[in-house]
Amino acid sequence: MEKKMSDEEMLEAMEQAVKMHFMAFQQFMKQTGGDIGLSLQLTTSYMAAMLKGAQEQNEKEEKLLKLLLPSVESNLTN
Repeated sequence: MEKKMSDEEMLEAMEQAVKMHFMAFQQFMKQTGGDIGLSLQLTTSYMAAMLKGAQEQNEKEEKLLKLLLPSVESNLTN
């Protein structure tokens, strides 16, 4: 059931991730008064937390689909 991404979709996703990372870094640079080291640390922590949250959301959605699919399949056969 897992959908494979095309090369174009993968490239677009990577570009979006880079843009998001850079925007977060810029924001942290403003908030820290230009402290590059701290901004890098904050950006890395922020992005890691976002990725973990997205991964957890995907896992929840997969579990829900697995619970729902057997009932949908049995309804279709009846």
